[in-house]
Amino acid sequence: MPKGGADGCIDFQDPDNAGLKGCMLQAVTERDSSDVSLELMWQDFCSEVSIADFFVIAAEALMEATAPSSSQAMWGQSFANNFRFGRQTAFECHPEELPNPINSCDAVEDVFMNRMNLTATGATALMGVHTLGRALPENSGYDGFWVSQQHARTFSPQYYGNMIAIGWRSARSSGGKMQWIRADVGPPNPLAGEMMLNTDMCLAFQTGDTPPWTRAEDTNHTNCCLWVETNSADLRGVTCHCQGQDISRGCTHTNCCIRSMGACRGNNPFRNFVRRDAWPHARTTLQAVSRYANEQSGTQAWHDDFIPVWKQTTEQGHELC
Repeated sequence: MPKGGADGCIDFQDPDNAGLKGCMLQAVTERDSSDVSLELMWQDFCSEVSIADFFVIAAEALMEATAPSSSQAMWGQSFANNFRFGRQTAFECHPEELPNPINSCDAVEDVFMNRMNLTATGATALMGVHTLGRALPENSGYDGFWVSQQHARTFSPQYYGNMIAIGWRSARSSGGKMQWIRADVGPPNPLAGEMMLNTDMCLAFQTGDTPPWTRAEDTNHTNCCLWVETNSADLRGVTCHCQGQDISRGCTHTNCCIRSMGACRGNNPFRNFVRRDAWPHARTTLQAVSRYANEQSGTQAWHDDFIPVWKQTTEQGHELC
């Protein structure tokens, strides 16, 4: 989303938007899409609400509807209290490029912080929308779920827990792109379908030999595993999800990294650690990831950071009432 905010205009000629056609347009059927499109839903309200406003309403309704029952009212109330009408729909758009995962946290800084004026914490909070949805190789070249199984349809901070409470290794997707996949399990385990992009992993890890850090494309990540040990301060209050041997063993090297046992330069899994030559915002984003992943307080912390960032990104560039 560029500086113009939510203007309802989607450039379907841009390959970065290829995965949106199935849920946006009634005439397009894609893998993992249904026969209910936002275009069809909007027809009942098209004389009352701009498509720009409707897209934001639909997104907020989805987040509220998929939130766990214990936090659903909190999300719904915040969205209702903050929403304002008046976004003008743009009929032509040529937005700047979306973050390219190849560029890791340089892309996060360029798009979310420099273009959208978010803080490092705000960018980290906004990235949590990856909890919902997946990447398809025919659209982006990347393949998998950020969060799979029962959590894939739940708007929760599970994305952050997965990031630091699972072991990750670099691999080439079926679409030919380099990404991060679980290092603790493999097929036929359904969890083997979980993945992360460089732009996700760099929020918690700063690894490799040359910047930008934490790029799965770097050959120095071959056979190395990114993980955090159970007793590290970064995992305080965070449930470990590693199960290379058994989930009850917690976050140990062999339980998290059984499929890739090498150490990654720039990662110290045993203590709170950020390398001296790291991305300047690395400590801030790691602290945010750890707070959001906390089993007891993470949902509230994420909500409190997410709501003002969501408001900022969906309202900027508009005069609303």
